[in-house]
Amino acid sequence: MKITGHCFCEYEDGIYYEDEASAIDAALSLSLEAQELVPGIKLSYFRGDVVDFESADFITEHQLDNFFEELNCAACDEAGEAAEDFGYHSAEARKELQDFMKAWANKHITCAFYGVRNIVEIKFTVTEQMYKEFMGE
Repeated sequence: MKITGHCFCEYEDGIYYEDEASAIDAALSLSLEAQELVPGIKLSYFRGDVVDFESADFITEHQLDNFFEELNCAACDEAGEAAEDFGYHSAEARKELQDFMKAWANKHITCAFYGVRNIVEIKFTVTEQMYKEFMGE
């Protein structure tokens, strides 16, 4: 996962925009719809970091733990206590499996989505000029 840019929205869980001006316009529109838009009103929008993922980002230690636990449970279901230690593996073997799973995931599964992290609120005051431009005056 890596940060590749910023995105903006008019409220924290809102629609994300690629540019700041669109988020400001959306905040102004919301205020206009609520009949609150006047020069001097304080509004805000949000900015966050866009995070692109690789499929391998979702192959975690927790998932490996689950894999080995399920493997052990399946063996115990079939063979009872005799399979209690089934699935024991070295740290090297675990790393090898994790590397394989990550490579496989990156090759065969596409991440067609992104995440947003480090969201911050940006406050601004509507100026007379901003108001006139937005209202088309």
